[in-house]
Amino acid sequence: MTAHGGGIPKSGLLPVDSGFRNFLGIAGGVVPFKVAGEEPHKDIERLRELMRRLSRRMATGVDGTAARDNGQIPSGYTYLLQFLAHDLVATSIPFWALDDASLGIRNERTSRLQLDTLYGGGPSFNPSIYAPDDKANSSRTMFRMGCIEKVPATSGACPFRDIARAAVTGTKGIALEGLSEALVADPRNDDHVIISQFTALFHALHNAIVETLPEAPTVLAAHKRFACARDATTLIYRHIVRNELLPLILHDTVRKHYDSGDSSERFFDADFAKDPSGPLPLEFSHGAFRFGHAMIRDEYQINERSFTIPQLMKQTSSRNPDRMPLNAAWIVNWSRFFPLDAGHPPNLSRLIGPTVSPLLMDSQLFGPIDDTNWHGLPYRDLMSAALAGVWSVPRLIDKVRPKLDERVEKAAAFEVESGTPTWKKKLKEWLEKASAATGLDGKDIETLVEDPPLPLFVLFEASIEGLDEKSKGTKLGVLGSLIVGDVLYALLEDGGPLAVKAGTALATGLAQISEQIYGKNELGGDVSTITSMEKLIKFVAKQNKWEAAQPPFI
Repeated sequence: MTAHGGGIPKSGLLPVDSGFRNFLGIAGGVVPFKVAGEEPHKDIERLRELMRRLSRRMATGVDGTAARDNGQIPSGYTYLLQFLAHDLVATSIPFWALDDASLGIRNERTSRLQLDTLYGGGPSFNPSIYAPDDKANSSRTMFRMGCIEKVPATSGACPFRDIARAAVTGTKGIALEGLSEALVADPRNDDHVIISQFTALFHALHNAIVETLPEAPTVLAAHKRFACARDATTLIYRHIVRNELLPLILHDTVRKHYDSGDSSERFFDADFAKDPSGPLPLEFSHGAFRFGHAMIRDEYQINERSFTIPQLMKQTSSRNPDRMPLNAAWIVNWSRFFPLDAGHPPNLSRLIGPTVSPLLMDSQLFGPIDDTNWHGLPYRDLMSAALAGVWSVPRLIDKVRPKLDERVEKAAAFEVESGTPTWKKKLKEWLEKASAATGLDGKDIETLVEDPPLPLFVLFEASIEGLDEKSKGTKLGVLGSLIVGDVLYALLEDGGPLAVKAGTALATGLAQISEQIYGKNELGGDVSTITSMEKLIKFVAKQNKWEAAQPPFI
């Protein structure tokens, strides 16, 4: 649920090695977000106060909290989005921790959508997350799995369903309490109970695929086995992102464009499409792709029990080591997150819109980041975008409008009434609804309507897009979809044998991977059918004999 990113120094230019860039590049003439006509860093106190008031508005439910469920997107996809974000951006220091982001903040994810968030550098570089294959520790091809507390390894029980966790010592050899170390490649994958078990699910998928491959009596054979399982797991993941996740979140017209024969045409950034291994566009990382935070529910039923977001976030190795390993009460039943025909509907995500769960303002989980002493995830998102130097929303719209066909021009972000964009009128109305509770005055509202922060606009655009009231907020709007689509489709269509293009069959790609490694296809059968999260979960359950596991897996 947390996302970290990079920023720009006060000069307004990106560091060459930051791992980030602007859409269209610096040479294209970046027109950044401004506050009352001024670049944000020139009056940081004014910026902070404005974003503080706006974040209060985003967490104020004056619009009513009823009927906020998105019937089109089960909540499991909220956490596939978070997992995806971890696979795209990884920085050692949040940008707001330094006055000048050129001093050391950079995106360390150079291989994107390659599941580096899961595998790290592999067994040679991250041995602690992998289990020895034998007593001699001659090779490591499978992930360690964590045991559920007080679940006996008896028939029908399922003890190894969590990520692995370990006790560690401090700098002077003093043992820390409990299991304070999550044995995962990316520590963010233990940010809360749902993401840790989502990670464990992919660990189990890899392990299950390993067990379908030929035995590995030699070190060379073990390397082949690991490489084949890793590539297979990664290709399955990329197919699910393209063919299941993106149709759920992107505006239909935009998605159809990228799935058409003309998908090479990019709306914003042809250079990034040519070289997706280059710096990641800030308008994606610090702007549009923060939309998943609005999909987070106040509470989730993870099995027979329900827990609030703060409760789920506090049950981790770093925050609650003395309560590890997890007991059965915290173990996720995946039919509560994906439609698995288990006799009950899954939790749904929230509609995509500018009003987020008030629980994301928790001061313990999302404490102050600057001298304002203000807290909350919305404030972090807004400040990230403001200081990262992303393009101004009106300028992005101006840039993309000439490339849109007539049908898309009628979308909410591009309509104009009496010379004024329709979204400006509606945004003003939304901001005015809670002015008394949030402290937003007329000057604040005028400033925000003239140049809204990109994360806010993407959410607001989604909330006003749709053919009727029922469809509003079910997907991203056109501008948000174009920013997200330009980046993700470029990354998915890159990657050599892991590339996933329109119409690409999973079975064909898996066969190519296996033949390259083994000289024949060892990835047929059930593995070649894992084209959705439902099939992934059921494959893992079948391979591990977890269909009737206790606590329930499905």
